[in-house]
Amino acid sequence: MHIVTRLRPGARELGDPRLRRPHLGREVLRYVEDAQPTASLRGQRRAPRWPRHDIEGGGRARSRRWTAGTLHQSGAIRNHGRGRRSRSARPHGALDAFECRDDAEAAAAPPRTSTRARLVRDSCYCAELRGNETENSGQPRTPRAKGSRVCGIAGIIWSDPERTANPEITAAPLASIRHRGPDGAGSLVVPGFAGGMRRLAIIDLAGGEQPVFNETGEIGILYNGELYNYRELRRRTEQRGHRYYTQSDTEVLVHLYEEFGPDFVRDLDGMFAFAIWDAKKQSALLARDRFGIKPLYLTRTPEGLAFASETKSLAAAGWVTPEIDPSMLGSYFRFAYVPQPATMWRGVEQLPPGHLLEVRRGTPLPSRRYHRHRLGGAPRRSAAALDREVEELLRAAVRRQLIADVPVGLFLSGGLDSSMIAAVASQLGASLPCHTIEFRSVDRAGDPVEEDAPYAREVARHFGLLLHVHTLSPDAAELLPRLLRHMDDPAADPAILTAYMIAEAARPVSKVLLSGMGADELAGGYRRHVAARALAPFYGLPERARAGIASAAWRGAGLLRGPSEARYPALRRIRKVLSGVRASTAELPESLATWTSDDLLQQLGVAPPATRWDALGEAFAGELPDDPLEACLAFDLAMYLPSHNLLYVDKATMAASVETRVPFLDNDLSAFLLGLPPEQKVSGTTMKVALRRAARGMLPPSILKRRKTGFGAPIRAWLGRELRPMVDDLLSPEAVRRRGLLDPAGVAAILDTHRRGTVDVAYTVWALLSLEVWCREVLDDGTRRSALSASTRAAGDITTTQAPEHDAARNSELQDG
Repeated sequence: MHIVTRLRPGARELGDPRLRRPHLGREVLRYVEDAQPTASLRGQRRAPRWPRHDIEGGGRARSRRWTAGTLHQSGAIRNHGRGRRSRSARPHGALDAFECRDDAEAAAAPPRTSTRARLVRDSCYCAELRGNETENSGQPRTPRAKGSRVCGIAGIIWSDPERTANPEITAAPLASIRHRGPDGAGSLVVPGFAGGMRRLAIIDLAGGEQPVFNETGEIGILYNGELYNYRELRRRTEQRGHRYYTQSDTEVLVHLYEEFGPDFVRDLDGMFAFAIWDAKKQSALLARDRFGIKPLYLTRTPEGLAFASETKSLAAAGWVTPEIDPSMLGSYFRFAYVPQPATMWRGVEQLPPGHLLEVRRGTPLPSRRYHRHRLGGAPRRSAAALDREVEELLRAAVRRQLIADVPVGLFLSGGLDSSMIAAVASQLGASLPCHTIEFRSVDRAGDPVEEDAPYAREVARHFGLLLHVHTLSPDAAELLPRLLRHMDDPAADPAILTAYMIAEAARPVSKVLLSGMGADELAGGYRRHVAARALAPFYGLPERARAGIASAAWRGAGLLRGPSEARYPALRRIRKVLSGVRASTAELPESLATWTSDDLLQQLGVAPPATRWDALGEAFAGELPDDPLEACLAFDLAMYLPSHNLLYVDKATMAASVETRVPFLDNDLSAFLLGLPPEQKVSGTTMKVALRRAARGMLPPSILKRRKTGFGAPIRAWLGRELRPMVDDLLSPEAVRRRGLLDPAGVAAILDTHRRGTVDVAYTVWALLSLEVWCREVLDDGTRRSALSASTRAAGDITTTQAPEHDAARNSELQDG
């Protein structure tokens, strides 16, 4: 356990070495002394005050001191000493201390009358130590905000520009996405347009309500996202005579559109999806950020073009009927996701990342791309110059994304990317509360999920950060259906559960979380990138030599199938690389990213997916790069990142009403990393060369040397215990036959292989289970939920089947290819 302390403004760290020694069995990481005494709070009643990080332009980080209180699992705040406070002025040397304790220790501890802070890792209780203040539990109080921009949007642009609608038309679609914005709602219903939004308050809490209009009221916007360079853009429009009434970035977008037209989106740095209605021109503009961080779904109806942040809004409004598109099953099982712009819903698509779409007098124009990623082409620099530029760009990105009027925290896995964000944030003076997870020992038994917590603790200790370690002990049988209902497409990656659970546990402490996501796709962070780099010399050989080597490699790959591959999991990855030798440069990325083979698709009765290189080429300003590594990065940026990683993180964290920000996808930093030559991304077996070298002066050596792991979960343990009744029920031959999507005999054979433990097919079983649960929750609209609940009750003591031999790398299958 640890006592972790937070340095307050004006505080200085004491250098007394005696304070570094273990104290009462706990390690003191930092002890601080106020430079200025705190005024007495005697007789005051104060609402909870949250930290505010505002360091735009390199200014000093400001932090508001937290009121003493306990954050309960429900998210409510129970004040200590509510009403009159029997407390004197705070003395110098008072501690802001947080203690992490195991559940068993917390349960055995006697009731406390002091305010010694405690953070029970599974339930996330915490309080601030305030001298000798007496604890007195009052009524729960929840911190509330008054405004918003990060949210969910939904609406329709009528085919008839004169058509009007009842304002209640937005009620049903907005109610379906209340989790995306629990702080309020707004709507814009005018001739030709009807839409609304749900609000999650982040910045300008008093003035962030929507819709927002220009000075004349002719242009309005519904906006989901965060704009990080809005201050610069605001100054630009103010110099042209535009007047502002709020401090929010939403209003900036309205004036930018008014001044520069639709192409203003090229200048935006942030994550967003928005709809602008121009009443004077009777036109609408829909746009999505360049990486696809925020989703935007579209469906075309006889009445008009409908849009929403989630497909459930389209269904709730009656603009689309939930119906599966069977042609997408091949992609789902091949990649574990449905590549954008397609979805699993028939008649629904996503506006692709980096695209905008105009609707003029009710007629949608073809969507057009406003941004294309550029790979390579950066001028050569010395290693020292590269290191400096990486650090400077990352510092600028983190500085911009720390701006918030609510608590900002960090997903800290103890990996390279999140640890670099922690290091830079600490340099900027922002002592972020960090969040990581660990699993119960019973879940880890027989399922080698590598724990992040030990590495996260080391990083937190290194920088003196507050670390919340959340022990996840989910009722997977109850959580999986509930969470899959939030997914607009079936999700075959169990990371949706871990992402949701950590966001739900973090929300009482951090309403915004920074994440290291995106660095792997930009800088070469997956094992498939190592394979692609290793294959580069092969693609420089004459065509005849390549054909001979490819044929021999293909035969060698076939010899590695079967029991040997199951016994030695590394052979699976070797076979995948050898199979890739037979592919062209354009086909290599899919070959390395494939999750299931054509044989398994045939066993399930599913047709292989169609190749989508035309979409990839269009996304990268022409043909795919000739270099194998760059081709894989292009694939990941166009398909894997927006269709899987960013999508599931958005849905899972927004289901917990938490915003996730991704500093590595900052415009300047991402362009710089993409422009680096291949040898600065992967060299031999070293991934993210430039980032790793730049981090040498920031991070402990053990973090730099840590091997790549995915955001895994102990699914083998769950499938063998909590989820086994659900698997037996939902994947029975009768249930599969009723659904009519897969071959019952093929599904039964896969389950038999899983139970006998001859081959590790746990992730395939998870994909099958997730598909059927998603179908029942989304397509059947809950009509079979009673049967689903019955299959998960009274599981009792279930004997876990013998698991095949496997390694921890299999748990990062979806992340590492």
